[in-house]
Amino acid sequence: MPLVIAWSIWLHRNEIVFQGKTADFGQLLYIVKLRASWWFKAKVPGSLLSLDLIFSDPSNACRKDYLTPKTALPVAWSPPPLGFLKFNVDGTCDKSGNYGVGGTKKP
Repeated sequence: MPLVIAWSIWLHRNEIVFQGKTADFGQLLYIVKLRASWWFKAKVPGSLLSLDLIFSDPSNACRKDYLTPKTALPVAWSPPPLGFLKFNVDGTCDKSGNYGVGGTKKP
């Protein structure tokens, strides 16, 4: 956290000095929390924590139970109720950089 805070203050200071922006401590706090979330996700790529969870409460990053994936629960498809439209979307990629996205409409 000290590095995230120092780096964010440095960049914010440069915006003030070189781009003529005004000091905005609310924005600085937002950027510190966002940058800390990004850095955590880069350092621990297997973490189950979402960026939202880290951003809302950075102390979540200290929890050990989020660091290793758990066994996935089976998920079954269920048809939508009458009068509703269900649109399933899926995406995939492999190590070589190939990717794809698809969707299907289920009446």
